[in-house]
Amino acid sequence: MNTIFKNSKFWLAVVGVIQSILLYYIKVPQSIWIAIDALIAVVIASLTADQVVEAFRELRKDIAKVSEQLRSMKK
Repeated sequence: MNTIFKNSKFWLAVVGVIQSILLYYIKVPQSIWIAIDALIAVVIASLTADQVVEAFRELRKDIAKVSEQLRSMKK
């Protein structure tokens, strides 16, 4: 079972929070650190979308396997 500490999306979110705090306190213009936050959010969303697509592929394989087993049981 994956723990949250092994999840790349979690660590990207942590990096986003830390960089926001750091850049805010060292007086980097807000538009710059908000743009970096947006980029990190897009990367997290992309990783999540890839994970969802993979989960659906696995689900399709499992459904096909069960369907085949049910068909063979009817014969």
